[in-house]
Amino acid sequence: MGIAYKAKLLVGLTYEELKHFMDDGDPEDFGFEYASPYYDAPRDEWVVGIRVGSTSDYDFSYINAELITEAFDKFMEITGLGGDLILSPHGH
Repeated sequence: MGIAYKAKLLVGLTYEELKHFMDDGDPEDFGFEYASPYYDAPRDEWVVGIRVGSTSDYDFSYINAELITEAFDKFMEITGLGGDLILSPHGH
Protein backbone atom coordinates (compact mmCIF):
# COMPACT_ATOMS: atom_id res chain seq x y z
CA MET A 1 0.00 0.00 0.00
CA GLY A 2 1.42 3.35 -1.01
CA ILE A 3 0.45 6.95 -0.75
CA ALA A 4 -1.41 8.35 -3.73
CA TYR A 5 -2.16 11.93 -4.65
CA LYS A 6 -4.84 13.48 -6.77
CA ALA A 7 -6.25 16.96 -7.18
CA LYS A 8 -9.66 18.06 -5.93
CA LEU A 9 -11.59 21.14 -7.00
CA LEU A 10 -14.00 22.16 -4.26
CA VAL A 11 -16.30 25.04 -3.47
CA GLY A 12 -15.79 25.54 0.23
CA LEU A 13 -13.60 26.90 2.98
CA THR A 14 -10.85 25.67 5.24
CA TYR A 15 -11.76 23.22 7.96
CA GLU A 16 -10.86 25.88 10.52
CA GLU A 17 -13.39 28.28 8.97
CA LEU A 18 -16.11 25.61 9.06
CA LYS A 19 -15.22 23.97 12.37
CA HIS A 20 -17.84 25.95 14.30
CA PHE A 21 -20.50 24.99 11.75
CA MET A 22 -19.62 21.28 11.86
CA ASP A 23 -19.03 21.14 15.64
CA ASP A 24 -15.83 19.19 14.95
CA GLY A 25 -17.88 16.56 13.08
CA ASP A 26 -16.87 14.75 9.93
CA PRO A 27 -17.30 16.68 6.67
CA GLU A 28 -19.16 13.73 5.13
CA ASP A 29 -21.93 14.15 7.75
CA PHE A 30 -22.81 17.44 6.03
CA GLY A 31 -22.51 16.24 2.44
CA PHE A 32 -19.00 17.68 2.07
CA GLU A 33 -15.73 16.24 0.85
CA TYR A 34 -12.35 17.26 2.13
CA ALA A 35 -8.93 17.61 0.57
CA SER A 36 -5.89 16.84 2.68
CA PRO A 37 -2.88 18.60 1.13
CA TYR A 38 -0.61 15.71 2.13
CA TYR A 39 -1.07 12.23 3.54
CA ASP A 40 -2.17 12.31 7.17
CA ALA A 41 -2.42 16.11 7.31
CA PRO A 42 -4.21 17.34 10.44
CA ARG A 43 -7.77 18.61 9.99
CA ASP A 44 -6.70 22.22 10.48
CA GLU A 45 -4.91 21.96 7.11
CA TRP A 46 -7.86 20.49 5.19
CA VAL A 47 -10.17 22.31 2.83
CA VAL A 48 -13.80 21.23 2.99
CA GLY A 49 -16.70 21.71 0.61
CA ILE A 50 -18.71 20.54 -2.36
CA ARG A 51 -16.64 18.66 -4.94
CA VAL A 52 -16.74 20.10 -8.44
CA GLY A 53 -14.13 17.77 -9.91
CA SER A 54 -11.08 15.66 -9.20
CA THR A 55 -8.28 13.84 -10.95
CA SER A 56 -6.23 10.76 -10.37
CA ASP A 57 -2.43 10.73 -10.34
CA TYR A 58 -0.96 12.47 -13.39
CA ASP A 59 -4.30 13.03 -15.04
CA PHE A 60 -6.51 15.94 -16.01
CA SER A 61 -10.23 16.50 -15.89
CA TYR A 62 -12.75 18.60 -17.78
CA ILE A 63 -14.96 20.72 -15.54
CA ASN A 64 -18.41 21.88 -16.59
CA ALA A 65 -18.74 25.52 -15.50
CA GLU A 66 -22.38 24.95 -14.50
CA LEU A 67 -21.19 22.52 -11.82
CA ILE A 68 -19.24 25.34 -10.19
CA THR A 69 -22.33 27.53 -9.94
CA GLU A 70 -24.37 24.62 -8.57
CA ALA A 71 -21.68 23.90 -5.97
CA PHE A 72 -21.60 27.56 -4.85
CA ASP A 73 -25.39 27.51 -4.45
CA LYS A 74 -25.40 24.20 -2.58
CA PHE A 75 -22.61 25.30 -0.24
CA MET A 76 -24.48 28.52 0.56
CA GLU A 77 -27.71 26.59 1.12
CA ILE A 78 -26.05 24.18 3.58
CA THR A 79 -23.86 26.63 5.50
CA GLY A 80 -25.27 30.10 4.91
CA LEU A 81 -21.70 31.08 4.01
CA GLY A 82 -20.08 32.06 0.73
CA GLY A 83 -17.46 29.58 -0.36
CA ASP A 84 -14.32 29.90 -2.41
CA LEU A 85 -13.31 27.86 -5.45
CA ILE A 86 -10.34 25.86 -4.14
CA LEU A 87 -7.96 23.58 -6.04
CA SER A 88 -5.99 21.37 -3.68
CA PRO A 89 -3.82 18.25 -3.74
CA HIS A 90 -5.31 15.35 -1.80
CA GLY A 91 -3.03 12.76 -0.26
CA HIS A 92 -4.62 9.45 0.60
